[in-house]
Amino acid sequence: MLEDPAGLYWLAILDRYVLRWPLIILAFLEVTAMGWVYGVDNLLDNIKWMTGKYPPVYLFWKMLWKYVCPVVYMLILSFVWQEWEILSYEKYLFPHWTSLVGWGLSLVPLLIIIVAGVEELVGARGTFSQDCFWDGSRS
Repeated sequence: MLEDPAGLYWLAILDRYVLRWPLIILAFLEVTAMGWVYGVDNLLDNIKWMTGKYPPVYLFWKMLWKYVCPVVYMLILSFVWQEWEILSYEKYLFPHWTSLVGWGLSLVPLLIIIVAGVEELVGARGTFSQDCFWDGSRS
């Protein structure tokens, strides 16, 4: 598809819609899950287990992974959305329907995460509150 004459146009659509803000949202979700769901203390304990010592400036890493990184990702996302303009390639302005296709393509990676999460919750043992707020008491 990308090697035919319209390939550069498809590449422009994919670059604009799939390779920008969905990846930022995925990175935000990943760092938020690591900082708040798995826990920074667990991550730092894992680092100690692997290296034999805690990283230097322990509190710095806790603050960075729990607060600074999610805020920075949201700032980057807001800047990406703020500079959004009608898609063009050289002097060609894309028609409106390509924006709809692009937004649809950009939602695919996010929908995969949502579907996988719902599938895990549906297939899990126990009640919904036990699955969402697991306290480590069951194995």
